[in-house]
Amino acid sequence: TYYSNKNYDKKIKTVCTVYDMINEIFPKYFPNSKIVSKIKLDTIRRSDKIICISHKTKEDLINLFSINESKIDVVYLASGLSNNKTNISTKKKYSNFLLFVGSRYGYKNFENFIKAYSRSSILKNNFKLLFFGGEKIGKFDHQVLNENKLNFNNVLFLDDSNSNLEFLYKNVAALIYPSLYEGFGIPILEAMTLGCPVLSSDGGSLKEVGGDGIEYFDPNEIDDISHKLEKVLFSEEILNNQIEYGIQRCKKFSWKKCAEETLKIYRQ
Repeated sequence: TYYSNKNYDKKIKTVCTVYDMINEIFPKYFPNSKIVSKIKLDTIRRSDKIICISHKTKEDLINLFSINESKIDVVYLASGLSNNKTNISTKKKYSNFLLFVGSRYGYKNFENFIKAYSRSSILKNNFKLLFFGGEKIGKFDHQVLNENKLNFNNVLFLDDSNSNLEFLYKNVAALIYPSLYEGFGIPILEAMTLGCPVLSSDGGSLKEVGGDGIEYFDPNEIDDISHKLEKVLFSEEILNNQIEYGIQRCKKFSWKKCAEETLKIYRQ
């Protein structure tokens, strides 16, 4: 399930799937980045074929590891959630919550999101924050929220032991995805599938996956994040357009298609 320095029989064809180049682009977030990159590069070099999960990952792989483009194919991932419009809630339990999914450390950009939210009085007065998954609440979370003078009563932390992510997508105001870099970005597809508006960073492959029908912001610019959130979240027209766009956009991705394309490469 990860890169290996094992020596395989050279008579056997080898295929390697590369999900992202985060370790190489943001080494400061990974304590063993040099060792991991070395093993990763060895794995890739001895592979007969490489599958990347986005064109952005392919581009980064070529630029960072100087891999021959002819060895690489792109196969998109998908969302496993159903895009049946009847599943979309009209009365939302968390209608005034903004959803953040995943780790709150490193390149996921939790701190900049909090700063952007805290600088906007209109966002603070109208929306609360809901964090799903990632680490258990710790000193880091308290530190960031306290530094930005946020009330813990306006922040909710949930995980899969006490809530269902599919339910949350259907019941929040929007998914905010501020990651500095993603090799793909499945949460964007998951949210759009279930009629949840998405505001995303333009980092890595996120624009490639989300397409041109959602709003993007520069994850390193606090004011840009705040501005884009205010622009979209207070416009019923933009939100409705995003919901309709998202449902259609997700139809371009499926696990069946992913499996078929992967199998075709293996057979070749």
